Amino acid sequence: MMEQLLEESHFITIHHAATDANYPFSPGETLNQIVPAIATLMTETILETMDLLQYDQLEQAVDLIIHKKKLLILAQSPNFFEAQLFARKLLAIGHNVILPHFDTGLLVSSMNEDTVCIMISYSGNNPERFPVNKLDLLLEKRIPIIALTGLGDSIVRNKATVVLDIASRERLYSKIATYATEESIAFLLNDLFSGVFACSYQANLEHRILQGRRWEKRFTNYFDMREDQ
Repeated sequence: MMEQLLEESHFITIHHAATDANYPFSPGETLNQIVPAIATLMTETILETMDLLQYDQLEQAVDLIIHKKKLLILAQSPNFFEAQLFARKLLAIGHNVILPHFDTGLLVSSMNEDTVCIMISYSGNNPERFPVNKLDLLLEKRIPIIALTGLGDSIVRNKATVVLDIASRERLYSKIATYATEESIAFLLNDLFSGVFACSYQANLEHRILQGRRWEKRFTNYFDMREDQ
């Protein structure tokens, strides 16, 4: 544990970003100042998340998603909304994804070893709050857990099968918004989706295009967006 803390401390020291993730802009600043600050924060967050990424963990997570019959995603708002976008991408290439709003205990109880679970929790340390309060039930059902969680020792980190680190420069409560957390989670989920997609690239592409034509009836006059070029 001490080695892990030292590694995280070293990472934070050498990646001390220019933008304050909690307060990226100040009172009285104009939009001309605010917009570049937010863009810089988004860029810094993606680079930090990429530097934290352990590719063996990412590969293991992708392999679990590919080979299990069902993917269960447990996330509390606001992380739920990033999970929704990820679930939609996987549904579009034919994966069985379950993202529950309610009755999560009953749902987890109905799962078996053919399921893999993605659990998203920034702190990963509140055993009485969803989704962390479902950890023991998942372990009892022998369901592997892919955890997206912040740096530092936590319940989720210690019990998960695979851990993908969320960039963790935001405080829990004292901040304008969850700018960095949202960006970091979205980046990790896009990495997971891209890894799954790449494993059967042509088949997934054909399935995605077929589903898009079937369910997404859209039209545009903008040349780069057109399908008939």
